[in-house]
Amino acid sequence: MYSNRHSSNCVRRHEVADVLSGSDLPQFVSVIEYPTTNAIKAVFNSPEYLALKPVREQAFSRYEVCVTA
Repeated sequence: MYSNRHSSNCVRRHEVADVLSGSDLPQFVSVIEYPTTNAIKAVFNSPEYLALKPVREQAFSRYEVCVTA
């Protein structure tokens, strides 16, 4: 799997039960840890990941990726 090449770790995956602010309720929220910002960029710019774009667009009505400091 592409993320394993970049030493990712799925820290948590939560099913969302309710939303307190905003109107969109995602079904799941995942927190994935990468060793560096460059590792994140390598995953999201990889040919394998980019090839999945059509599948993601069909599978998810909402798909957001955030990076923390």
